[in-house]
Amino acid sequence: IVLHIGLNKAASSTFQYGFNLNRQILQDIGWYYPVNGLVGDMHLNISAQIGNSPNFRQNVSGVEDLLEEIMNVDCESILLSSEYFSIFNENQIAKVYETFCFDYDVEIIVYLRNQLSWLYSEWAQHIKSAKTRQGFADWLDYAIVKKIWELV
Repeated sequence: IVLHIGLNKAASSTFQYGFNLNRQILQDIGWYYPVNGLVGDMHLNISAQIGNSPNFRQNVSGVEDLLEEIMNVDCESILLSSEYFSIFNENQIAKVYETFCFDYDVEIIVYLRNQLSWLYSEWAQHIKSAKTRQGFADWLDYAIVKKIWELV
């Protein structure tokens, strides 16, 4: 199993769209992108269930269905993708291990982005979703102060 864990704002949605769109081409060359656990193009329901997140959707297939699906597939590699795996704490990572690593070899892939580029993209997303109206410099200062004080 190859587990693509993001990061957020590092082209994960683009990768996931491509994986889902080209599912048959991937399967023809030995890679399988499972259907179970998909929300849109990513395996959000898998990461939500393993991470015990309130984002888990009862009406969407989960880990048990996914494991059954991949047991019945004749492909060399299974590809799972959800950037939400990248924010897991140690206990949630242990649950990933328990879920997959006893029966499968697991490789983790994470795509990193230049930090300044990532910050700018994060700010732009906040602007787009109306979470802030601040300019980049003001938002950045706010984010740093907030981050420091969250520790208290």
